[in-house]
Amino acid sequence: MNNKGAQNAFYNAGKETFNSSMARLLAPPLTFIYIYI
Repeated sequence: MNNKGAQNAFYNAGKETFNSSMARLLAPPLTFIYIYI
């Protein structure tokens, strides 16, 4: 039984959504910090 491909697909999808949501959460403070500096 080899479902590593499915595991990788789920892992990549979760990583992508996690990264995009983290970018959405971190973008405003980072832009503010860059403008402030």
